[in-house]
Amino acid sequence: MKRDYRNTIVPIFRGSESTGVEKFLGTGCFVVHGEKRALVTADHVISEAGDDLLIEIPPVPYAPSGGGHWNIEVFAAKILDRKPEVDLALLEVKNYFPREPLTLAKVDEINCFQQICTLEYSTTVVKDGRYVLSPAVRVGNVTRNFRKADVLKVPPMAREDLIEVSFPALTGASGSPIMPVNKMALWGILLANVDYQLLPVKFYKAEYDSKEVEETYYMAPMGIAVHVRHIRDML
Repeated sequence: MKRDYRNTIVPIFRGSESTGVEKFLGTGCFVVHGEKRALVTADHVISEAGDDLLIEIPPVPYAPSGGGHWNIEVFAAKILDRKPEVDLALLEVKNYFPREPLTLAKVDEINCFQQICTLEYSTTVVKDGRYVLSPAVRVGNVTRNFRKADVLKVPPMAREDLIEVSFPALTGASGSPIMPVNKMALWGILLANVDYQLLPVKFYKAEYDSKEVEETYYMAPMGIAVHVRHIRDML
């Protein structure tokens, strides 16, 4: 049977069971470690929502039900633990846990050049006053492991074993898992983009309509993820 990550990797919203969904916040994933289990996300995703948190579970197969509406289940979530210094948060979801949660990878199995993937909900949009889920898969490689001394716009403690990946962290992708391809194992949680790649890398001059025009080229942003080591410390 083929695995469907959309029951394990889910969108997180601000809202409540009484008011419904109010605002899309980011992505999270269900994990199990021994007897402990939780929904893991980035702390900045839920930091301003307080206890007003919801997740949505897309149906499998992912198709509209009668009347053209998505048959999506909504569940309330509450904060179990937060660790802002490494930008991680653990949530408990009321009345739901997937059949196939992610397991935690071994700390020493994550190396550069390895192929990885994620599923995230950055392309979720509002249509006719409703959120329309649009999960997207990103595939790439581990490109670098950072250390505390590296200069990044993230909390210093999170720099230890921080993972750089070859695809960007789009708005709404924060909290999504970094996984090896074809394996339900969690390597890290996507946080943001590395800031040094947002600087211009090349200037190019060209002529248009007899006028010289200068164009600026930028490197495509690459994402950073907090290492599974810090998730292990919380579970």
